[in-house]
Amino acid sequence: MQAYRMASLAALLALGVALGGCSLGASGGPRGTLAFEVEDAGNTDIYTMDLDGRHRTNLTHHPAWDGTPAWSPDGSLIAFSSDRAGSPDLYLMRADGTDLRRLTDWDSVEIMPAWSPDGNLIAFATDRAYQEQREGGIATVEAGLEIWVMRVDGSSLQRLTGDPNDVSIYPAWSPDGKQVIYQNISARSDLVAMDLVSRIPRTLTEALSGASWSPAWSPRRNWVLFMGDDGENKEIFRMEGTGGTPVNLTNDPASDADPAWSPDGRWIAFVSDRTGTPQIFVMDADGENLRQITQETAAHARPTWRPAR
Repeated sequence: MQAYRMASLAALLALGVALGGCSLGASGGPRGTLAFEVEDAGNTDIYTMDLDGRHRTNLTHHPAWDGTPAWSPDGSLIAFSSDRAGSPDLYLMRADGTDLRRLTDWDSVEIMPAWSPDGNLIAFATDRAYQEQREGGIATVEAGLEIWVMRVDGSSLQRLTGDPNDVSIYPAWSPDGKQVIYQNISARSDLVAMDLVSRIPRTLTEALSGASWSPAWSPRRNWVLFMGDDGENKEIFRMEGTGGTPVNLTNDPASDADPAWSPDGRWIAFVSDRTGTPQIFVMDADGENLRQITQETAAHARPTWRPAR
């Protein structure tokens, strides 16, 4: 079972990537700090780096897999996943990599943490079994990956998605904290927005022919970024938070993945293999002013922008 879980996890993460820094920070250019994954010699760690290429730091320094970093809204903490204790669990550390704390200690996979805008809750994907009332009594349900939500201290655990036959991953919060958007895989792969009060799911991408995943909601406008498969390669798209016709922002023969908004909503960080090994790039919210941030031999993935402090 453990081997199956890890193989499935590797396949899901590879789906999103299938897939030196340059000087930035000139007038009008993007600024700030990114956290991201680096896979080097078969090992994945979490790094941070300023967008001008300075202060590149390995925060985890561990032989296990450490990935899917997520900044707390105040920029002081990073939640992430690690399999250092066996199956992937959720961990917390300070922005400098110190004060490591384990959040989950279950016999299941926990990946892809996402903080609520107020910093009180974390949404994540897990294949944790659960119990529910059925005819004849209480039944234990062995589920695939679903979206759950808990408080940062691990309390108030709630299952958000409800079909054990589907796979739900890549949760992301709306700026007002009232919705969680995620990738749902059933007969096809779509982005679904879930209202946290009504618990009614709303499919945003059902008009698209290809798969959609890795959503990111703009902090300033009702825009959602996501990675889409147009039938030939993977691109970064932008659409309204209510759905509608998406705009292809990258339109490049390479594979472009893992979009993330800057705190002011003006810039987008993403990963592309257009120069060979997947590296981090930034562009503006309209897909213009492309800049390469990392120029390394190792593969990069899952960039996320540190919130403004």
